[in-house]
Amino acid sequence: MKTCYLHLGMPKTGSSSIQSAFAGFETADLAYAKLQGSNHGPAMCFAFSRKPNQLPEVEWRGRNFLRGKWPFANFKQQFERSLETRKSIIFSGEIIVDRLDAEEFGELVGKLRAHFPRVVAIAYIRPLASLASSQFQQRLKTGQRRFVIPAPDYRKRFEKVLAEFASGDIIWRRFDRADLYNGDIVTDFAHLLGTETPPRAEMSKNESMSAEALGALYAFNRFTAPSLPVAMQNSIRNQMQESLRDVGQTKFGLDAKLIEQHIERHRDDIMWMEDICGFDVKGKVSMVPNPIANQRQLLELAASLGDNANNRI
Repeated sequence: MKTCYLHLGMPKTGSSSIQSAFAGFETADLAYAKLQGSNHGPAMCFAFSRKPNQLPEVEWRGRNFLRGKWPFANFKQQFERSLETRKSIIFSGEIIVDRLDAEEFGELVGKLRAHFPRVVAIAYIRPLASLASSQFQQRLKTGQRRFVIPAPDYRKRFEKVLAEFASGDIIWRRFDRADLYNGDIVTDFAHLLGTETPPRAEMSKNESMSAEALGALYAFNRFTAPSLPVAMQNSIRNQMQESLRDVGQTKFGLDAKLIEQHIERHRDDIMWMEDICGFDVKGKVSMVPNPIANQRQLLELAASLGDNANNRI
């Protein structure tokens, strides 16, 4: 049966690796959709959001982003063209359930169902114990200015998925190396689809950074970025990430007590997700040497880079 596979993340579950590996993938009966970029999330959100000009992705790229060859209408037209296939198709975008509200998401799913006899949602769920540090680190890379661990938002993300899909058309997978097929996210995704594992075109773009480097990013976000235009903030932040990629010796990780408090704070959300997917979503806290417990420690690590880091930026 011709099927549409809608991969919905969640964030920090290897989505970039899946997208990088599957970009351009095609067999006799299955293809990865050809939209702008291997991550289909922005294009699909631009196509289905009622207020696409207010999406964060526009501001991050600068207001000149849509003055070129990609006005919003083009994203919808490209999406419509991608549906004109006799093959099963894969769409992948972890921000879809974050940016689209229930009505917008329902419109997207309805459009898919008009072209495919079956639409299947795929979601990898990361337990909060391991998600907390990873999510905090990613938010620093995108401009977070407060020392706050982001909420997992399991229910906020996936309640709209439950409203559109029967339970038999949702695949929930626990994002843990022990649970993935051959311990690998790309191989696991291919296994779910019943297809071959594509070669790796490139490494994931979400490599970990040292605690010192992340401290430098945090200092920039908190003290310098607020006075700059958003596009300039992002340009400098990207340059810093490249310059600081191999700087620092301290492995980043949040203090276990901080994570346990975070888990307790979101216990209701964890229990809701566990009831839906049927597996543990709390997880186990992994210890790292010299974990970060507060803002002061993170800024002190940034300061320890000294002139060496300044010379590299």
